[in-house]
Amino acid sequence: MKKSILRKAAWALSGALMFTSVLGSSVVSQAAPKTKKIVMNKKKVTLKVGKTFRLKVKKVNPAKASKAVTYKSNKTKIATVSKKGVIKAKKVGKAKITVVSKKNKKAKATVNVVVKKASAKPNVPAVTTVPTVNPTPVVSTAPGTTPSVTQAPVASATPESSSKPGTSATPPRTQTPKPPKTATPSPTPKYEVPDETAPPTNFVDLTSDDSYHNESPDGATVAKNEDGSLTVTFTKQWAAINFYLPDNAQIYYSAYKSVALTYTSRGGDLGHALYDVDTIVGGSQAGDGEVGKHPDWGKKVVASEEEKTLIFPVTSECAGGCIRGLQVFNPNETTADNPIEITIKAIVFSIKENPTLDDLKPPVKPSVDVSIESAPTEMAVSETSDITVGVIEGTIESVKWEVEGDAVTIAKDDAVKTVLTAVKAGEAKISVTVTVKIGDKTETSTKTVTIQVNNPAKKE
Repeated sequence: MKKSILRKAAWALSGALMFTSVLGSSVVSQAAPKTKKIVMNKKKVTLKVGKTFRLKVKKVNPAKASKAVTYKSNKTKIATVSKKGVIKAKKVGKAKITVVSKKNKKAKATVNVVVKKASAKPNVPAVTTVPTVNPTPVVSTAPGTTPSVTQAPVASATPESSSKPGTSATPPRTQTPKPPKTATPSPTPKYEVPDETAPPTNFVDLTSDDSYHNESPDGATVAKNEDGSLTVTFTKQWAAINFYLPDNAQIYYSAYKSVALTYTSRGGDLGHALYDVDTIVGGSQAGDGEVGKHPDWGKKVVASEEEKTLIFPVTSECAGGCIRGLQVFNPNETTADNPIEITIKAIVFSIKENPTLDDLKPPVKPSVDVSIESAPTEMAVSETSDITVGVIEGTIESVKWEVEGDAVTIAKDDAVKTVLTAVKAGEAKISVTVTVKIGDKTETSTKTVTIQVNNPAKKE
């Protein structure tokens, strides 16, 4: 009798738990908003055969919706894509990657992939001796003064570790550490001389995600500042951040002879490295990872609360005779409690070995006055409104609308004129980013408006 009662009680408890589990799952699934829009980190990816690139979901709309997606390539012979979004270039041609939300099959995004032929590497005779590194002249300038170049003394101290920057392996501790061996660079690949070469001075746009590559996300964080500068916080030894120029004939034939770094920093001195061959914007390594990369272990990037400019000229090691990349790395044993922080104000590549402050001044950008015409501040649910972007001067070259929040939707995100539709009560922010051409220069500006959506009044 007792056993029968116990069995019935057990079955009742099991059923209650199953009901609770199902009910709990139902509540959770109802709480998660449905994914309506997917924005990827890239709309177009250009790769050489054999190269890879990882796609990531930048954001979704609504913001709290699931970012879980699937990837599919329409031409797997040209480019494949893994479950984690890693594209691999297989063959010259074009392919399209379709990204679909796992929670809403109607929410999709597409990424166009262009695969180009890999550059042929020239046959280079073996080099048995490593070229001598000339001391790097350093320029320390105060604002409004002409930089004076002095020869930096050769560092006599041995580096703290034999590991190389940009690697994840922890360097072994030894009593007498030796500096790492740097591979002998190979000559710059030869191109046909282009009709138009790169400008004599190249100012890196630090606001662009493509201007830098963080080699050590777990050991360095990058923050963009409102003034266009970047603040890098190093928390681990050998963490590194790279600034590259594009891999094309225009850059090769520009023959940049120096790169200038303007910064403020605190917490410790940092090292730097120069690149001269086979470097691509977006994070590929130079050659096989070391060829064309020339680190300086002298910690020339000295901590300074005052703004400072250093000029690093081409060395005898640079086989290509030109500089196309700069790396800043942390050779110190650092922790999150005792980080090294550097705010990079400007990075400028120059065809001069000794550029002046006038050479390093950025070009004056045209002023763009963007307005969103006919934009309402309030709307009722189901109401629509035409909105148009306008500029006082210049010609609009591109338009990009974005909606923050799920109170409104937008008809076309790339049109000068579009339509807003209020779908639910709440607040939404409408932003438009416009690229305008004024004369022979272009400038990009963003304008944002806030819209409050209200439920329509009930009829009596």
